[in-house]
Amino acid sequence: MPTFLMKSCAPEYNICNYKTLQLGSLEYYRKHSDTEIGDTREGKHTISYNIPKSAADIRLLNQIDPYSFNFSKKVNGGFGKKARGFVNRAHTGNTCISIDKTSTNHLDATVSGLFNYTGTDALIFCCSMVCTLDQRPKMKCDDNWFMRFNDADAFALQLETSLNKDYACWAQEELAQLIPDFTADGYKTPEPKFKVFHGPVHYDGSSIHFTSFADISIENLASRYVTPELHKGRKYIHQDEYRFVALLQYELKLSDGSIEHRAVAFNRERTWLPSEDFRPWAISK
Repeated sequence: MPTFLMKSCAPEYNICNYKTLQLGSLEYYRKHSDTEIGDTREGKHTISYNIPKSAADIRLLNQIDPYSFNFSKKVNGGFGKKARGFVNRAHTGNTCISIDKTSTNHLDATVSGLFNYTGTDALIFCCSMVCTLDQRPKMKCDDNWFMRFNDADAFALQLETSLNKDYACWAQEELAQLIPDFTADGYKTPEPKFKVFHGPVHYDGSSIHFTSFADISIENLASRYVTPELHKGRKYIHQDEYRFVALLQYELKLSDGSIEHRAVAFNRERTWLPSEDFRPWAISK
């Protein structure tokens, strides 16, 4: 169990000394030029299988299919230009993944499938898990600060509060532009809010392929669909990363009384929050 979370950063984002805490989007890290920081596969995953037809269990195949996690069945449909496939996340109550490509083939002797999907346009705040304040940084940055591991819940709650305070007006305007026909259809434009979840990153690869059902745990597969931001390639394992993930989302009540949970694309690659909101948890080495 780690004792501290270490934030490696540029000096101007050390909240012990300066005024700004920075969060970056998945897209920002996909395009980052530093290969230690950037990852072109950030939040992108591929699941594939090819198994003998004699061993194919349709019930298990249905569990593997990302659509089995998709409660609202809205893929490339719904309102606005950025409609996505929406997947419920048990711990946040709502969010989505974009199901980019699916294919299944029933050949003479085998059954095969391929699913490509991408995580929501989330904002992430990354730290490394360490045991002491003297531990060497696990990422190449010029500065760092710490927080106690046991303060992660409180820090996440403050992230939620600060994001909703500083970006609530912008988010409402963005949503109104994204879904212009709410008022025409008699709906009240819903209020989008940020929801933050957090946890250690699993370095189990962004692509997996299996040839039998014994090769994979459905529980692990569900984690990949539900928290794609917390799964990365094995070459980053030395970073021992812990992430805070912020999702902009809202609830839509339909005419039949049911609720659909939807995410709004946060079209900013970086976001800055006032450091004084987070100084109660910051430790300078």
